[in-house]
Amino acid sequence: MTKDTKAQSSTDFIGMLGNMPFNPTNDPQLKVWSDLGADMMKFAASRIQQDLEAQKSMLACKSLEDLQKVQAEFFSEAVKGYNAQIQRVVEVMSGAGKAQAGAVVSSTKRGYDDVPL
Repeated sequence: MTKDTKAQSSTDFIGMLGNMPFNPTNDPQLKVWSDLGADMMKFAASRIQQDLEAQKSMLACKSLEDLQKVQAEFFSEAVKGYNAQIQRVVEVMSGAGKAQAGAVVSSTKRGYDDVPL
């Protein structure tokens, strides 16, 4: 197989996706799940970075009061971050549910001209 035939076969496959009944590139549900997964990964990476920064701050503390202050700030920021992430997930999932319900309702609606006379 030459380079041209490899490039042609990959182009044929991508073009064929548009004709498939289940098109993973255009499916709104897959897009929602993909976006949600990307958001969760971004949140996890952010939390790991904040955990490392908190550990560095804790190691730099010279007194017990400083350590308690750093831990309290870390805990309160973590709670705020997790609450915000949960809120984003709920919004995404409720928006996806409403969009899916709207598609079902609109596809089953009857028109005035579909009743034979």
